Amino acid sequence: MQALDYFQLALIVIGSAVAVFLIYKILKIILTPLRILVRFLLALAAFAALAYFVAQYFGYDLLAIVLGLLDQPNETLSV
Repeated sequence: MQALDYFQLALIVIGSAVAVFLIYKILKIILTPLRILVRFLLALAAFAALAYFVAQYFGYDLLAIVLGLLDQPNETLSV
């Protein structure tokens, strides 16, 4: 191998390392809000499950209550 071949090989390795580093940083920037959203959704699901079981303990049907609230007409939104 000649010196030019070693130089080209070094450029390929350095370029690949820079590309991997940039891809890592871009994915970290993109996935951080997604990770926060997933944590929020999991916390919301855990809260809903806890509320359901607490309502069941006190003898209420939480699903029927929520569906009843959704079925009621809302006068503030009608134009």
